[in-house]
Amino acid sequence: MSRRKKPKIPKRRKRNVQRQTSAVSPDQLPPILAPDQLLAKGCPPHLIEEIMEAQVAAHNGSMRPMEIAFAKLQEAIAAPSDSAHAAERCYPLSSPAAAEKLYAFQSDDGMDPGYQRAARQAYALDTTSVEALSTIGDFENSSVKKLTWYQLASEAAKKKPRDLVAAEMPRMRLHMGLNLIQAGYLTEAVDIMQEGFVESPNDEIGLRFVMADVLLRLQRHDELLDLVSMYDDPPGGILTLAGVIATFQRDGTSPELEQRLQESHAAFPKTARYLAGLDNMPHSGDRLNEFEMHAAHVAEHLLPGVHSKAGTARWIRETLQLLAVDDAEDGHADEASEQGLPEFSPRYGSLDDALELPDGKDTWKFIIEKLRDDLFMAALVDEVSVVALTRFSSQPNSKTLRAFILESICDPDSGQPRKPATLCLPTKALVKTLEKTVGTYGVACRQEKLSAEERQMIRLTFSKLAAQVIDRAVISECSGTTQDRRHDDGAIAEAEAAVADSRWNDLPRTTETWVIGVFRPPLWVQDGPTPYCLYQLLIVDQTSGLIAGQRSWRSKPSSSATHSAIAEVCHSPLTGRPRLPGKIFVDPESTELLQAAELNGIPILPGGEAVKHQFDELIRDLIRGSTSFSNALEEQPGVSADFLEGLFNNLADFYAATPWHVTAIDHLIELRDQASGQSWGVTIFGQLGITSGLSMVENIQAAKRFRQTGGNDDDACVTTIQFVEEFDMSALDHWSVQRHGWKIVDEEGFPLIAKMDVGAETPVCPDHAELSRINALLPALVHFVDQPRDSTYDFTDDNGRRYHLEWVID
Repeated sequence: MSRRKKPKIPKRRKRNVQRQTSAVSPDQLPPILAPDQLLAKGCPPHLIEEIMEAQVAAHNGSMRPMEIAFAKLQEAIAAPSDSAHAAERCYPLSSPAAAEKLYAFQSDDGMDPGYQRAARQAYALDTTSVEALSTIGDFENSSVKKLTWYQLASEAAKKKPRDLVAAEMPRMRLHMGLNLIQAGYLTEAVDIMQEGFVESPNDEIGLRFVMADVLLRLQRHDELLDLVSMYDDPPGGILTLAGVIATFQRDGTSPELEQRLQESHAAFPKTARYLAGLDNMPHSGDRLNEFEMHAAHVAEHLLPGVHSKAGTARWIRETLQLLAVDDAEDGHADEASEQGLPEFSPRYGSLDDALELPDGKDTWKFIIEKLRDDLFMAALVDEVSVVALTRFSSQPNSKTLRAFILESICDPDSGQPRKPATLCLPTKALVKTLEKTVGTYGVACRQEKLSAEERQMIRLTFSKLAAQVIDRAVISECSGTTQDRRHDDGAIAEAEAAVADSRWNDLPRTTETWVIGVFRPPLWVQDGPTPYCLYQLLIVDQTSGLIAGQRSWRSKPSSSATHSAIAEVCHSPLTGRPRLPGKIFVDPESTELLQAAELNGIPILPGGEAVKHQFDELIRDLIRGSTSFSNALEEQPGVSADFLEGLFNNLADFYAATPWHVTAIDHLIELRDQASGQSWGVTIFGQLGITSGLSMVENIQAAKRFRQTGGNDDDACVTTIQFVEEFDMSALDHWSVQRHGWKIVDEEGFPLIAKMDVGAETPVCPDHAELSRINALLPALVHFVDQPRDSTYDFTDDNGRRYHLEWVID
């Protein structure tokens, strides 16, 4: 809004008088000359404040300021004043009389109560005063009323002279739009702001950046892409990234789109880390350089829109990891590359990651050996162990080797990510081709051949590895790293079937009963940008109750792959001697992967609820043994499966309703137990697009302090609900969600509930009573936040406790 400051001389005079009279408050002044009366009698607006200050001085015993003020008043009466023209320049979208009112009382911060009165008086004089309508809206506590005044101001602007509108309205539309976004009126904010592009197509004030944020949140992708096409924006800018994200959310990924995103990553990788949730956004007091400030500015606009559709943050995270290590290296491919041999592109390490690692002191040696079937095995070793191991289908080129070395530094097979001081290579040619590239992240290269003893040791190691990897199956061609081999084990399992099936007849048959199932227990693998669960085949001998065998795959195995894995277990069980069972019962939810009436004469039968329960408890024991379950809802006394199903339904409905779109991050709601009087302060978060959910602080006064300190209050008892990706959820609860099919809206809507007591160092799970309160609160909140800010709401939980909700407006 255009609220121009008064001339500097009167302002300096005002400050001098204020220093002299700071001990006198306005309510102590005698009612001699009131501002409204002066203005009504024709006193020039620029003299009113000076007269009021002179009255203060007179009240303190000094009449000199009053004499000066009235001398000026006499001069103003004798000579025509140009104050009306000054007022009209400050408030050009109001009538002269309304502009005079606003000009006389304008305040530096725009929120002086006197300015509110002036806006009402100006509106009485001119009902189409855009400045008055907008100012009245600013002072409204009710979001509904605020919206009404802003809409009136927007409509009034359409009837004003086009040159004045073009000069003043875009800034006012931005001001009103930001206030509506803060109040949760996203669609209405778009309606008001989009007229600014018609009024000022050049968009000098940056309306387009706020519009990109809101259109992305609303998933109005076509409109956003039209907006992006109107303006030039550099890679890594708000509009460029907004366009890429909108295209992905509308159409899905494509090679061209990933290339555009990677160009943005390359320009400002810090922005991508903010958007992907890999780094926390900086705090207001943090010292940032120019690039960091740009990255934070872009991420601040786009984070809410990124999280408006599940999977976007994960896509950004994964494309960030896929970013080319060094585009300049493209010209250094050797003869093998020119021959069209496969090249490796790193997936789990980046140059940025490698550069952040400290310089090491170790010497690593690179070894490559050709084994049968033209399979090359390569390794990096230090004096103690193999740092990384991979295989290639052909002699690797320098670019492929460089990628392998880079990934080994960022994600080694043994030990922590680290850099060696020196890399030893067997030939001068390899040193020459790699020293330019490996040197870019601080690793020196030199030629050094292996000794006879070292070569013999390496060959023995490779022979053992080859026996495990090659002898069991016909290996299809593969180029890549250790991780790629792990991810390709589904294809390997298919090839194993012929080898395994040929040895069935050599095994003795027994009368044992085995139970078999394929599951995805939440035992997360952390070898990539996004953790994942392996598919696991579990085979239990019911006679002994022990696990006879297991097998894991990255992707969902086929029926033939599971059959071949069963054959391998029969030949090499974890317990007992090689043998065949008498019959096999299959977990009810795994039958599609084990469809067969029999397997080499072994009958395969569908299992019932007893089999399902047996596996369910077995996997729970596995999870308990490998992960922390202190925050598992199902471990709380009195919490039943039926109760959790209802709680998860309410959590999903709350997440789907996106109540953070109609609240602000600093809006506080009081929840009060009507019987005991106990209170909680509830805040809904998710407006900034990072994590969505709510927090409940015990005691409304503590909640106010908690908000003032920005959440840094050790004396507060806080319960939080966060909606996260599945790997952040309690593992036991995640397993229950899978087995029971409880409601989850999308891949970023898994709930995590935790409570931090006063003085506690680690969070715990709320008890049954607290979970019951949350269960009843969730649907009540969804209804409550849609009502006007002066509304209240009462509800009752499952235990018959009555609660009251109302807004806390400071």
